[in-house]
Amino acid sequence: MCDEALSTSEAYIADVDEPSSCEYIIRVKTGSLCKLDLFLSQSKPRDPLSIICRPLLEQKAVEQYLEKVTKEKRQK
Repeated sequence: MCDEALSTSEAYIADVDEPSSCEYIIRVKTGSLCKLDLFLSQSKPRDPLSIICRPLLEQKAVEQYLEKVTKEKRQK
């Protein structure tokens, strides 16, 4: 989004929404976009870009971790 109060090299995250788990809407404002006609008008909503979330661990690693934690609890 264009923010005419910013210089061309400035930018900031104006807003972050998480409408549902692992789905984000991030609004970035910058001065450099104000020179481009396409960014001046917000009259035409655009389709959001998709963000693909992936688990940090593979399923096998999760299972191994859970086994380890369970064994440690039993030993106490």
